[in-house]
Amino acid sequence: RRAHHAAGAMNIVLIGMMGSAKSSVGRILATKMHRRHLDLDSIIEEQCGLDIPTIFARFGEPYFRRLEAGAMFEVGNFSLPAIISLGGGAILNAGAMETLKLTGKVVYLEATPEHLLLRLEKSAQKRPLLEGAPDRLLRLTAILTARRSRYEHYADLVIKTDAKDSVDIAGEIIRWWETHARGF
Repeated sequence: RRAHHAAGAMNIVLIGMMGSAKSSVGRILATKMHRRHLDLDSIIEEQCGLDIPTIFARFGEPYFRRLEAGAMFEVGNFSLPAIISLGGGAILNAGAMETLKLTGKVVYLEATPEHLLLRLEKSAQKRPLLEGAPDRLLRLTAILTARRSRYEHYADLVIKTDAKDSVDIAGEIIRWWETHARGF
């Protein structure tokens, strides 16, 4: 399946670890750029009628990854340019990522495990891959180490997000988009 987009009608796809601010940056970008924001985790929750932690607990990670892949193909076929915030592990599905990459530009919101943990501890949201981990920092570091090369592989732009707020990150993306990505 290839997504067909008119020239200039390009998506911005946000990737990065849990806690890297993909959803909040996505909402800000969508508002500032007058685009629809498609948050993959929210789409999956809506389709299933269950939240992500419940899906993981009841059906396991492999089942969730299948749902995620289906949702990735679905948003890749959305006809208007959108801001798409992916879940942290979405990059594990190479086929769906390659398809999404054809629809626009991929921005990797990179953060250190320490900053990710700070953000996650402020959030009320449950993170299934951290549940029950005796050392959450160690667990985050291991996940990031396993995924880093994939994040970098898909990224057209990497933004280091440590100590930056979502508005500043969104501003950086917009400035880059206006100078580098617009004509693609």
